Amino acid sequence: TKACLGPHAPKFSAEQRSKFDALFKELIQRIAYPDSGAFLETSMNKLNPAKVRGKKASVLLNVEVPEDDLEMETTFHWQNIGGWKVIDVAFDGASLVKDYQNQFGRIIGKDGVEGLLEKLDKRLKKAREDSVI
Repeated sequence: TKACLGPHAPKFSAEQRSKFDALFKELIQRIAYPDSGAFLETSMNKLNPAKVRGKKASVLLNVEVPEDDLEMETTFHWQNIGGWKVIDVAFDGASLVKDYQNQFGRIIGKDGVEGLLEKLDKRLKKAREDSVI
C-alpha cells in the first residue's frame, strides 16, 4: 500500500494514512487473492529466472490462456527491505502501482482525501458481502 499513493501521500494526515493502509490492504486481499489462484490454475505459465541487481530483482512470468486467446507478461518487482518483498507488479509493462497512483490522484483531485477514503470504504463493504474470506 505504501507506494500506491506516491506523490499524493503528503496530502494525508497520519490518521487518514492509517485508515487508507487498512482499507486498501483488505481490499487487495478480498478482491485479488481469491481469483488469482483459480486463474493461474487454468493458465499455462512460464516462470523465468530472477534478474537481481543489488537489492532489487524482477521476475517475469509468461501467462497464456489458449481458450481465451490471452497472452500476458507479468513482471513481479521485488526489493530486499528486511527480506524480499513484492513492491510492484507490471502487466504487459504497465505498472500496477503507477495505475493506482493515477486513479487515486484523480479521485483526490476531485473529491479530496476523504472522498477517496469513502470510495475505498464503500468498495470494501461490497467486497465483504461478495467474498468468503
